[in-house]
Amino acid sequence: MPITTTMKPRPSRRIPLLKILVALCATATACGSADIQPTADLLADTSRSVPSTSGPAPSDGPQYGDSMEDWIDGSGAEAVEPGPSADSTEFAEIQWEELTPPGFSGDEVYDRYADRLAAVDDYSEEADAIYAEMQAEFEDAPVNAELDGKKIRLAGFVTPFNFDDELITEFLLVPYFGACIHVPPPPSNQTILVTLDEGQGMPFNDAWGAVWVTGTLSATSTDTGLATAGYSISGAQSGVYDES
Repeated sequence: MPITTTMKPRPSRRIPLLKILVALCATATACGSADIQPTADLLADTSRSVPSTSGPAPSDGPQYGDSMEDWIDGSGAEAVEPGPSADSTEFAEIQWEELTPPGFSGDEVYDRYADRLAAVDDYSEEADAIYAEMQAEFEDAPVNAELDGKKIRLAGFVTPFNFDDELITEFLLVPYFGACIHVPPPPSNQTILVTLDEGQGMPFNDAWGAVWVTGTLSATSTDTGLATAGYSISGAQSGVYDES
């Protein structure tokens, strides 16, 4: 499957980690492998009444590369509360930046390269080499060990991984729409392997929008073949975000 690529920008100010990641990845080698083809074929199979991800995103849904913030700001979407487990005070709502440990936020990493970038010409070989170093540091950033074992609630987007008939039973929760299908994958500390609780499979139509997930977060790395997930949640529950 062809992968959407973008030209590397030359930011004049500090910008959030996810924005830099989506823009900097000029090639998406991790998502360009044959490993993703079964998922892509399944989603593109209209005979299964499953939404296709091979064409344009729905006009009323998130667009490829949208973060949760982008989509909520543009659509007025809000979370739908599906059950008591999501409302329980034992689940702490977290944001994606909390999955990154201190010292590895977008601002902090960019600051370490800002002087070097300012000293070279835009679009030069020297600038390309510096951006490659910065991208590698983003991708190799560790997980936040302090979240290991925490009961959390987090909103994000779905990259289907395993399924049972017409229901998704396991997926990668990612911070922007289309990751590993149409846009480059996030680093491992921004990727969560989610295994839904038995009987809690997700309809494929729900995978077009954002979802929330609740469960116990494990800071355990898993190489899924689609991407490396730095975290996992087993026995999770999920719900959809709808436009208000």
